[in-house]
Order: sequence, then structure tokens, then C-alpha cells
Amino acid sequence: MIIMEKCITKLSNNECINLTNLSVEDLIKLQYEEECWAAEKILELPPFSVDRNTFMAKAYEFVNTVMDECFYKQHGRKAVAWGASKVNAKLLAKLVLEKLKKNNTGQTVLYEAGVGMGFSIKYLLSFLKRNYKKTGKPECSIKGCDIVLSPDIIKLYEHYPEVEIIQGNVYDCIKKIPDNSIDIFYADNVFEHFCPDEIEAIICEIDKKLKPDAFVFLIIPNKFAGPFDVSKHFLPFGSKAKGFHFMEMSFNDVTIMMNKYNINHSHCVFQIPKLIAFCVRSKFLVKMKLKLETVFAKIPFPAFSKLMFSIGGFSRSIMKKDSEHDNTSSC
Repeated sequence: MIIMEKCITKLSNNECINLTNLSVEDLIKLQYEEECWAAEKILELPPFSVDRNTFMAKAYEFVNTVMDECFYKQHGRKAVAWGASKVNAKLLAKLVLEKLKKNNTGQTVLYEAGVGMGFSIKYLLSFLKRNYKKTGKPECSIKGCDIVLSPDIIKLYEHYPEVEIIQGNVYDCIKKIPDNSIDIFYADNVFEHFCPDEIEAIICEIDKKLKPDAFVFLIIPNKFAGPFDVSKHFLPFGSKAKGFHFMEMSFNDVTIMMNKYNINHSHCVFQIPKLIAFCVRSKFLVKMKLKLETVFAKIPFPAFSKLMFSIGGFSRSIMKKDSEHDNTSSC
């Protein structure tokens, strides 16, 4: 049997590494060391600069290659998603269906930031096909972007004309979308990758593109239950992430950040771990979650605390744009 060697050049010193010879533990250590080094360099580069964007694309391509090799050695198969999950995809599909039923004229536009391998889009396309089998094709346009386009995504949008994915960072890509045109903005494990010195400008640009009453569905790892990037293998529970998760946030952080643009919680999400997530329209439950978060963060037993954050859905925010809000006033 001939084993093909997979070599990669380290970001930190241009050393050529043969991934084939590394164990799972060695691969995780390599990812941690290189990702932490690259994260520091990214933050040193000017916001929205060509240098930062170019280096980020190179760094993510390196990390994705290492993660793919690690996953294959652990499971004997290729990964189908990084970060995205069926639980979140189901919640997204319900939001899309709700918009489709209310939008009798024109297209319903979904924009996904950070499409990854296209897991959520593939699930949504299958969901819409099942639900509109008798009534015909729904008027749903799916747009999105990613800093590195995977082969899976390229194949996907070649076969679906209603899907349009472009390569680039979220800020540059979202600027190309017409103002007041998005019905649902979706980002599954993406916002934590934004640099702190860029996030206000990114949200401001997203805000301009939202229609009145648009949904904003964000999945952002909760900092009180983290870290969730590669740091989790090396740092204690509750530590600040050191890799590409620049902005793991609390439920309160997300609320304050989005409320400045009159984007407020419309649903409260809960989850039965590893089974199903469901959402309830209730301002009271949202207020309870905001208060309980600080309580759970002080629990001295990490396993129990993490379970509470999981059941409470503290990493998921389903929000809605204020229909009377002027999109240009906050920017």
C-alpha cells in the first residue's frame, strides 16, 4: 500500500512539515502553536488592510489542512463541517420557512457569513425541497461568503443557480450586497473570528443591508464556557481563547453589541444536549437568560456550568431588526 505524503509549510518559520508522519496529538499541538502565533500577527496588522486579509486567508488555509488531516486520522473519513451543526441548520430552516410564508411578493434573501463546507446551505436546500415538493420551488435566494472557498462549496453553487457564494472577508463581501435587501442574516461560529478592531464596522455594514424585521441568527461560542478554539486542549476552562477565536462572547455581550443597532432578541433558544434545540418567543425568558448567565459563570464546577450553558442555549442568538429603525443612523 502506497501512502501519499502530505507536506505543509509552517506559518511561523517556513519549515516544511510532513503531516502524514504526525500523530493526532502532534497535529493538535502543531495547530495550537501555529494558530496562536498567527493570531498575534493578525492583530498586529492594520484593520481591513490587504496585508491582514491576505495573511488571514493563508493562515486559515494552513489550519484547515491540519484540521482535515487530524479529523481523518481520528475518524477515518473526511469532515463534512467545521463548527456548523444540524441543530443550528434546523433552526435556520424554520426561520427561512417563516419568512417565505410571510413574503408573498419578491424573493426571500438569506445571507450566510462564513459558509465553510456548505453544511447549513445543503441542509436548507434539502429542507426546502421537501417542504415545497407539491407547491413548487420557493422564491429563496441564498448568498454568502467565506475567506477560503472549499471544493464542496464550489460544486454546490455550480448546481444551484439560487446559491451565490463569493470568496473574501465578510466586510468586503457584504458591502457588495444592496442596502435593505437581506431577510435573514446567518453566521454559525463566525463572529468569534472577527478582530476586535473591525467588528463595529462589520456590524454597521450588515445593519445597512437588513430589511425591516429581518432576522439575525448568530451562533457565537460563549466565553464563560470556553475556550472553544484549539486553546481548549491546552488552557483551563473559562480561559480566554488564544487562537483564531478573537471574540468569544457572553450572551450579554452579544445583546449589548446588537442592541446598539436596534437588533433585539426575538426568540429564546434552549437545547437538550446532543438531541434537539427549540426556540420560544418570549422577552421574559430572554431577560431571565441575561440574568442567569452571570450566575452560571460563577458555578465552581466546570462540567455542571458547561451543561447549564448548553441547555440554556447561551451561544445562540436569534434576533430581529426593528422595523422602524433607520439603517444609516448607527454608523
